[in-house]
Formats: sequence, structure tokens, C-alpha cells
Amino acid sequence: MDTICKSFNFQEATKLCELSNTTRVEYPDDLIEEQGSIYFDKLHDTPSFSKPDPCLNNFTSCKKLKEAGYLTSGVYFICPDGLDKLQVYCDMDSDGGGLIVFQSRQDGSVDFNRGWDEYKSGFGSLSGEFWLGNDYLVGLTSDESQGGWELRVDLEDGRSNNTAWGQYKQFKIVGEKYSLYISEYQGTASDSLSYHNTVI
Repeated sequence: MDTICKSFNFQEATKLCELSNTTRVEYPDDLIEEQGSIYFDKLHDTPSFSKPDPCLNNFTSCKKLKEAGYLTSGVYFICPDGLDKLQVYCDMDSDGGGLIVFQSRQDGSVDFNRGWDEYKSGFGSLSGEFWLGNDYLVGLTSDESQGGWELRVDLEDGRSNNTAWGQYKQFKIVGEKYSLYISEYQGTASDSLSYHNTVI
């Protein structure tokens, strides 16, 4: 009803509304994104700008975010069972979208030749090259409410632009030694993980 109001934020925790005379597309650096904030304007794909509280909205995975209308790949918070609020990179495009990316290698800007402790806790930047962390993989894949986990690997040769992919229908990391459990492989890349498979 206010003619100068072009957008608004609704903060779920405080139940407060913030009206704005601009939009995030027009001035993306001037509007603050806070966790638990729902953004709306009538001109754009507003779910991609919102930062809802994942625990209040039962966003336990990237798949749940995709189902709720968050269609842009990027960094989000999720609230998996058994874990605190976790920041992850969600791929909303590959193989139907809704995928949690736990490793991304793009240009060699991050050194992946690291020790046990760094692979345990994770390293790098979620918006670039990173390893999410083995402890998080144990926590995520032990969340039975998701109905099981799959693993997808996408590869590209930067020199020739050749691509390949592989997918395992079952995927789980267990225990303090991070034992790998996978099964039912398909894809165009060679299966390099089944050799390391542990039956649980």
C-alpha cells in the first residue's frame, strides 16, 4: 500500500518487518542478510535472497531448501539431525539439484595436500575451493531422517573440457577412522572408490 515500498524483510525470530524503498537487485550491498530473514519483492526470484532459519523451517538438507523454492546455487545454512546449524554449499543445478557439495576443486588456489586434522575439521572457502570436513560427513550421513545418502562425483578436464561423472546409490562415512561405505556404482568415470569400501 505504501507507494515507495519496493521490498521487505521479515525476521522470523523477532517477528519484525523491515520495509525498503529499493530491492536487493538494485542495491545488493545496501541490504543486510541475516539468518532467519525472509525477503520479498514482486519482481524477482525472492527465495534466493532469503536467509531463513533452517531449524525453524526444517531445512535439514539442500534438497529440502530446493523443495522450498531456493533455486540458486550458493552458500546456505542447514540444520541436520544430530548436528548444530551447519553452513554448506548447495548445488541447485547438477542432476536435479539439492546437492550438498563437500569437496570443490576449481583452479588450484587451495592446497589439498594436508594432514589428518585439517581433513577432520575442513578447510578452504565454501564459495571457492574447499573440503567440508570428515566430522561433518560422519554427522550428515548418520542422519537417518534423510532416507539414506547418495554420492555424486563430477569431473572436468580444464584443458580439453572433457567431462565424466560417477554416482553411488549408497554413501556413508562412519566412525573415528572415517570408514567409507558405498554401493551400486554407475557413471562414465572409472570407479576409483569401491576398492576402499568397508562393509558395515
